[in-house]
Amino acid sequence: MHSVYEKIGSLSARSFTVPDSWIFAHSTRLTSAWQPQMLEIYRRGYTLTRPAIDVGLQYASSETLGIRVRSPLRRIYQKIASPMKYDAHPILDARFETDNNIAHLLTLVLPKILAFERFGQKGAVVLRRNASDMARSFFQTLNIPVVCTDRFVIGNLIKTGDSVQGAFEGWYPDLFQNLTFDGQVEHTSERVFLSRRGQRKLLNDDLVNQFLQTRGFKRIYFEDIPIGEQWSWLRNAKSVVAIHGAGMAGLLFSRPCVKVIELFHPGFVNDIYRNMTAAVGGTWCGVTGKITKDTIRKVDYDANPHGVAMNSFEVDISTVESALQFLNII
Repeated sequence: MHSVYEKIGSLSARSFTVPDSWIFAHSTRLTSAWQPQMLEIYRRGYTLTRPAIDVGLQYASSETLGIRVRSPLRRIYQKIASPMKYDAHPILDARFETDNNIAHLLTLVLPKILAFERFGQKGAVVLRRNASDMARSFFQTLNIPVVCTDRFVIGNLIKTGDSVQGAFEGWYPDLFQNLTFDGQVEHTSERVFLSRRGQRKLLNDDLVNQFLQTRGFKRIYFEDIPIGEQWSWLRNAKSVVAIHGAGMAGLLFSRPCVKVIELFHPGFVNDIYRNMTAAVGGTWCGVTGKITKDTIRKVDYDANPHGVAMNSFEVDISTVESALQFLNII
């Protein structure tokens, strides 16, 4: 037991290059006043350097971590409930992060456990008492023990620095490409169209699917299949067309040669999965949908980057075709 913090190892600093790329945008008169045309946006490449990450243990109460519980009732419960002692495994308290977003679990929580396990020990994860079914299934799929409680936990606490998006990017290949999990499927289509239902869906999804089918793509909805099968589809794929969303975080399991076309609402474009694709050794290209009346007002004039983040959108088939050509997916 380590009543004082003890460093057990370190992941070295790493750099990787995000190559030059393009985003192909829906036809617009902003490109040509007399005849709407596709807008081609050049995205300059860059190099990302991620600092070294120390991994250590300290035997203490999770209260010392200073994790603030969002619910006022849970905060009161923590103060009056006696702490829980857990000594079966060293523990990572993951209650700092939402447990109903699989991308957050994959990029902000799981790398900490995997980094710790590189030094020869098995770790467990602490989640809130009413953790989502998805989170429980997530860690079960990875055979990682889970403790669900709203109490403070006394045990050997795993400490790996701050929870910062992208902190482990340089180590993604080492942590994920040979990682085994329950429900692995050995053979799935090498060309995958990852679509969505509900929020942020494609308004012309069937039309896009018909086009992609002629290029050998298989449409899937992650809402319909278990987590292990989701990751298998992305691990086995050579080419992926996907609507931006949490399901794309499964690209962490991808082979180095993967080619990714990411479909965005025009008011919610970001580099999260562009960076991730580069980190695992793949190549990326973006496609943005049709600009609607409220997109510019909410995103630019109201300075609200999430103003249309969950809105559905439509894409121009010609932009998808240009992206396929750019990535040489023929």
